[in-house]
Amino acid sequence: MGEVPDGFDWPAGWRPLPLPDGWLGLAGSAEMELAREVSPGHPLHGAACRAVGFHGDDPNEFLFATDRPAAPLAFVHLTWQAERDPGWPYTVSYPGWEAFQSAWAAQDAEPLSWPTDLNKNEDPGSG
Repeated sequence: MGEVPDGFDWPAGWRPLPLPDGWLGLAGSAEMELAREVSPGHPLHGAACRAVGFHGDDPNEFLFATDRPAAPLAFVHLTWQAERDPGWPYTVSYPGWEAFQSAWAAQDAEPLSWPTDLNKNEDPGSG
């Protein structure tokens, strides 16, 4: 799974791991929480994922490196509960680091809004 590129310019609000002490509360790790939340049919169900970044302004938002060649990075908005609907946790896949950076940099100009249809091909800032 992909490592954070040397000198990567994180979009506003995003930070690389490690997490600050106490960030996850009682959850053992972001990876354990993700595995608990995804259900069959979710794009990350069965994927090996490793948290590589988090959004410092929202404790629910993580960036995971995955073992999926077509989607090596995934933004995930954790819900902190086991999900039955494969539309949750909300997830957006990125083909690489530049795509992730560009998508989030573009959001800085507009307030974040969630799409109502949970179309996983759109980034969370379009809506």
